[in-house]
Amino acid sequence: MALGFVAGWAVLALLYGPWFSWDIEMPLSREEFYENIRARLSWAPPAGVYGIVWTVLYLLIAISVGLFINDAANLPNNTKLWATFILICINIFTNKTWDLFFFEMRNIGVAALDAVLIFATAVSILVLFWVQGVNWFAIVSMFVYCLWTGFAMILTLAIARLGPSINSPILGSVNFDVNKL
Repeated sequence: MALGFVAGWAVLALLYGPWFSWDIEMPLSREEFYENIRARLSWAPPAGVYGIVWTVLYLLIAISVGLFINDAANLPNNTKLWATFILICINIFTNKTWDLFFFEMRNIGVAALDAVLIFATAVSILVLFWVQGVNWFAIVSMFVYCLWTGFAMILTLAIARLGPSINSPILGSVNFDVNKL
């Protein structure tokens, strides 16, 4: 069991390590950018909520991946096993690229497509966990992750739907219009 947890953390470190900093200069900070959007979308949570939620989710994801890897030796179908692992990698990668598209490149249309992919892969992972009989805690953790990524997808699509009218002179040529993809 300890090997599964170590492997889960190793997978997350390898997939997330290179993506922590993008270093792209923008006229507004991330906080100002989000608050500018939030002023137009009243049901968007305060910026401070995200750090708390993602900290808990990353912990749950790491535990889930560890439990999955631990259970993998006893799973009968190698095809489903590899499909699950590939989907986990795609999900983690697209989760981090959403940050690049949304906050760094400020391309909300592409971030919206990325959010749909994040949610679709999360649901697929949940289904594969369920079908393969992975540990119940991993299944519940993925369910919680699916709820949050579903909300994040709806929020990103709503922001994209605001269109270019959210643009301000400070933001310049930020692409908020999903029709310009």
